[in-house]
Amino acid sequence: MASADVGPTPSFEQVIEALDKRNTIFHSQPSWHFKYEATWKDLTGKSPIWPDRRDVDVAYKNDSLFLYTAYPAPPQEKNGLKREFWSVYHKGVSADRQNASVVLSGGFNPGGLQYNYLTDAVGLDIYRNLAPVTINVKGWAEATKERPVLPESLQRENKSYAVQAQPETVAGADCFVVKEKSGDDSMWLDPKLNFAPRKREIHISARGKRPEARIIWNNSDWKEDASGLWFPRQIEVTYLDMNGTAFRLQKVRVESIDFQELPDSYFVCPIPPTSIVSDTIRKVEYTTHVGGVNPLDLAATQAKQHISLGKSPMFLLMNGIIVTSACLWMLIKHYRNSNQQDVVK
Repeated sequence: MASADVGPTPSFEQVIEALDKRNTIFHSQPSWHFKYEATWKDLTGKSPIWPDRRDVDVAYKNDSLFLYTAYPAPPQEKNGLKREFWSVYHKGVSADRQNASVVLSGGFNPGGLQYNYLTDAVGLDIYRNLAPVTINVKGWAEATKERPVLPESLQRENKSYAVQAQPETVAGADCFVVKEKSGDDSMWLDPKLNFAPRKREIHISARGKRPEARIIWNNSDWKEDASGLWFPRQIEVTYLDMNGTAFRLQKVRVESIDFQELPDSYFVCPIPPTSIVSDTIRKVEYTTHVGGVNPLDLAATQAKQHISLGKSPMFLLMNGIIVTSACLWMLIKHYRNSNQQDVVK
C-alpha cells in the first residue's frame, strides 16, 4: 500500500532499479562540475572543530576526476594562509598535492576523492565509469557505516534490507522507506526526485572510541538540473551521542551544479615553482625550480652540454694546458722537497 500521491509501494528490486537509473543518467552527462561549501559546528561548546569550513570544487569527465579543497589555516598559525589540496586523476595518472608537496602515481589513487559530501549524501557513485579502477567500497562501507548505500551495495545486501509497506512524510513529501532489518540504517526516498534520499539515518553500534551513536542526514532545497536529476542545495548532517544528544552539526551549501562539458585542461594539478615532487612512477624525488623547470631535465641538458664541449678543439686545447700546468707544478714541488732533504743531510 501507499498514498495516492506516490503510487504503490515498489519492491526492493524496483528500488534498486530506480537508484541505478539515477546513476546511469548522472554518468551519461558529458561532464559534471560541483562547487560547494561544507561547515562544521560543535554544539557542546567544549570541542572547537578545525577545520570548521571547507570550500570544494569537484568535477568529472570520461575517465578523469578533479577535486580541489581549501580551508583556513589552524588558529595557532600566525601567517593565516589557507590549506589547499588537489586530487586529480587524468590519463591514467594520479596527482595529489598538499600546498607545495606533490605525489605522482600511476593508476588511480582515491586520495581526497574518496570522500565527496554532495554525491555521498544523494547516493551517487562517482567511480562508476572508471573501468580500470577497483575500490573496495563495500569494505569501506562495512568498516565505517557512513558510505551512502549505492545500488550495487544494496544489491549485495539484499537479504539485509527491505522496503517498508507504508510511506512516510519528510518535509511535506511522501517517501518510500528502505530499512536495514536490524534497524541500523534507514533511508527515505522521494519518487518525485528520481528516488533521491530526502533523509537517511544510521545507528552505529560497537564503534569503539567513536563518540557518535547516530547520524542523521537531511537534504533540502531541491532543484531539478538540466540533466533531469534533482539535487539538494542544502545538506545537514547531525551527530548524536549515546544519550541521543546532538553534539556536532555539519552543513553543506551547494554553490553551483553544472553539466556542461569541461575541457581536458581543467583536469590538471597545478605544480607551482619550488614544489617538492615525489614521482613514484619514475621513482625519483625533486624540487621544481623557479619557472617550473624540472632539475632532472636540467641536469640531463647540462650533461649533454659537457659531452658536446668535450669534443670541441678549444676544449681539448684548454684541457691540455690545465694538465700540463698541473704536471709542471708537481715536478717543481718534488724538486724543492729533494733540495730540502739534501740540506738536512
